[in-house]
Parts: sequence; C-alpha cells; structure tokens
Amino acid sequence: SGDNIDRWKMIPFAMTRGGPLWLPPSRAEVLDESGEGMTKLIDGLRTRSALRQKRALRPRNTLHDDDRDVFEDILRGVTLDRAKVKEGMVFAMDHAEHAGEIVHTLKEALTLPETAPLTKLGRFYILSDILFNCQANVPNAKSYKDLIQDVVGEVIDSMRQAAQTPDLGRMTSTKIRSQVIRAISVWKDWSVFTAPFLAKLENRFEKPDPNEKDDDEKEAEKEKEGGKEGENQSGSGKEEERGEDVSMNVDEECDGMEL
Repeated sequence: SGDNIDRWKMIPFAMTRGGPLWLPPSRAEVLDESGEGMTKLIDGLRTRSALRQKRALRPRNTLHDDDRDVFEDILRGVTLDRAKVKEGMVFAMDHAEHAGEIVHTLKEALTLPETAPLTKLGRFYILSDILFNCQANVPNAKSYKDLIQDVVGEVIDSMRQAAQTPDLGRMTSTKIRSQVIRAISVWKDWSVFTAPFLAKLENRFEKPDPNEKDDDEKEAEKEKEGGKEGENQSGSGKEEERGEDVSMNVDEECDGMEL
C-alpha cells in the first residue's frame, strides 16, 4: 500500500472483509497521546523493518548462523571414527536445501594448508559419504553431485599435498594415499561420476611431487655425499666426530612417534 512506520494514508479501511471500517490516527495524534513510549515503539518497528529488509537481501539457500556454527564444529572435531564422519554426512542430508553453502564450507575446510593430515582425511570421508547418499530419496540431495564435481579437483590436490606433508610418518602417508585411491575407485562403482572424469582425478592425485628428485638427481647426490665423506676421513678428529653425529641423525626413525 506504500505505507510505512513514518507515513501512512488517512483513508478508512476494513481489517477484514465485511468488517467495520477503521480510521488510522494521524502521526501527530499518536505522538501527542503516547509520548515517549510510542516513540520507542516506532523505533522498535523501524528496527524490525530494517532486519526484515536485511533478511530479504540475504542470499537464498543460506544456512542459519547457528546451523553454520554446528557444521563448522563438526568439521573441526571430525576424526576417522565412523560416528564422527556420519554426523557430518547426516547434517548435510538434513540441510540439503543449503547444499551450495555446505559444499563450499566443506571444500574450504578440506583445502586449508594448515589442517592436520588425518583431520583432512576425516573431512574427505564426509565428502565421500555425501556423494554416496546424493542419490538417496532426500529432497535436494541430488544437487550435491554437481556441486562436489565442481570442487573435487581442488580437494584431490589438497589430499595429495596432505600425503606429502614433511615429517609425516610413512604409514600415515601411505594410509592417506590408499584411502583416496580407494575412494575414487568406489565412486566409479557408485556411478556418481563418469569413468574419464575419475581417471583424471586419479592421475591428478598420483601426479609426482615437483619437489621430489628423480633417480639421476638422487645418484648425483649420493656421489657428492661420498666425496664429502672422503674429505672428512682425511681431516681432523673433530671433523670425524661431526660426521658421526650427522649419520646418527639421518638413521633415526620417527614414524613411531607420529603413529
């Protein structure tokens, strides 16, 4: 009607069809009769109106702030425990109408470089479980397939980097690699993505580390180290002691602590 809390038409109208006519009071009458209390009421109405306008401008399919906090807490606390992974998948299915924001949040959590590798693997399990259930009879669940397909390449890159984390135990690194390759194989059985697309993902994951030296480089380093050892042997006793200390550090095994 064009009315608002500051201005309104002074035309009589019926609140209900066939009901009595109601004549709105003038703004001056409202303020004169009610004074400060009515001013506060109008300020409150103005605030609620501003909130309604803010909600109207909010993007559609956006999680409520409380729900977003819950999902982020799930991602922060996820482990490789099946119940923890299931909690994340169930949340995604229960809020499938917000699939776009959920996938975006999950992708961001999966590509944070500072995330612990096993925590990242737990989040990867959540993504895989969502893929498995995207064909379930749940409203809006099917939208997860295309949304995940758009970001899974970045996720695979991040999982490869997690498996190559410096100082990561060999068994932990092997576990991450085997689980990612197994997931890609299972996705093929589920027919969620095409075979060519999955082949590209597998090749992307197994892409060699650009920092990893090839056999020729490793052999050259061995020869260089051998030359240095010969020089140390012909040197002073102090240099020999230093050489022994270095060799002890190289032979030390740290995987047990990591596991």
